[in-house]
Amino acid sequence: MATTLKARAGSSIRVQFQYLGGTGDPILTDGMPARIQFSTVSSSPRVVLEAWEYDGPDPVPTNTILTRTGEGTWVLYLGKKFTRSLPPTVAWELELVPTSNPDDQTTVDYGVLKVEPEKVVKVV
Repeated sequence: MATTLKARAGSSIRVQFQYLGGTGDPILTDGMPARIQFSTVSSSPRVVLEAWEYDGPDPVPTNTILTRTGEGTWVLYLGKKFTRSLPPTVAWELELVPTSNPDDQTTVDYGVLKVEPEKVVKVV
């Protein structure tokens, strides 16, 4: 399923993802850390802007955090610093990466992130 996310540069956003089976129940993801990647769209070869696995309480240096909130459910937080650094359009992909075989990733969701320019308010 391709999902378009939207953000304003310099603003933080939160997005919830669910990985559901055919019956609508969450798929068990124990032992499979999640990783999300943000990549430039027009570069060749593809340039990865951000990629990480997050499964602990320590904040990610970029002020961007992917947290598991339940079986098959994650919340992605993109901080102001991160959204300010992005080009207008980036591709993203959320994957499960089994620790037993990191080459056997499962894509949970993917799409593009559209970033609107930061609004500058001029006080006169």
